This record gives sequence, C-alpha cells and structure tokens, in this order.
Amino acid sequence: MATLVAGLGGQAAAEGWAVADLGPTPDMEQCMVNAKRVFARFSLFNTFEVGDRTDDEWIVYQWDMNEAGDDAIIVCLETDGAPHAFLSIFSNDRAPAEIRDRLSEDFKTYRY
Repeated sequence: MATLVAGLGGQAAAEGWAVADLGPTPDMEQCMVNAKRVFARFSLFNTFEVGDRTDDEWIVYQWDMNEAGDDAIIVCLETDGAPHAFLSIFSNDRAPAEIRDRLSEDFKTYRY
C-alpha cells in the first residue's frame, strides 16, 4: 500500500495516463461521496450516454466517461491513519492532464 501511495504522490503523466494527489479528506465516507459527485458532475456536461461506474469500498471507477472512451479511478486510502484521495486517468484521445485537472478541481470544490 505504501508503494502505491508513494507512486501516486503529486501530479504525474505518462503517455495516455495522468495521476493526481487529491489531498486529505475528513473520513473515508466523505472521500467516496466526493468521488461519486465528481463523476456525476462530469457526466452532466457530456451530451452522450456515459459508460459504467463501479463503486467499491475504497475505489470509484468510471469507464468510458466521454466519447473518447477515457477511464478514471479515484482511490480513497488511509495513509498513516488519515484518509487521502488519488486520481488516475487513462485517455485514448486527448491530453489526460486536462481531464485530470478538471476532475481534481471538481473534487476539491466539494470540500467539507
């Protein structure tokens, strides 16, 4: 788990991928609520049917979130006893950093 967290710190991008540290959250429940809200908000601004969303205890996946078939995952982890959120995007078509920045900003607007 520590390796995953260390690998996700800050913002990074590789071909087709972008990762962001979304910061701490008050608790795991609030982290998951925010993650679901981010994807719901994103889907409101798309004019086509959004793909599948899968919720787990600590991960929210959004598959085929736009016409390009981009995928995103928000992970809610407890690190050193404190809940923390991370975002990973895979983009087939456009710069994943643009989507990362948009979703990151939306997540941060749902502060507690």
